Amino acid sequence: SEQWIQLMDSECETMELENERQAKLAKQFEVLGVECKTLLTEYYYFNKSLDEISKKMNYTYDFIKVKKFRCMKELKNKMINDK
Repeated sequence: SEQWIQLMDSECETMELENERQAKLAKQFEVLGVECKTLLTEYYYFNKSLDEISKKMNYTYDFIKVKKFRCMKELKNKMINDK
């Protein structure tokens, strides 16, 4: 019974940390530029390929590939610096 309680406490703690991380991610995502939000949403949420996104956004594939990298880097930096 004690092990079960410890397991449940640990599980709840993990869920709380994940919820905090998700909230932080949503907050930082909102302050990204429109193009970054569009690109990352299309890629990660709608599972669009970079080729599909480049055509939809009227940019070259190479530009979108670099832009995605820069957007992710910006988002990661915002997450790291959000205390």
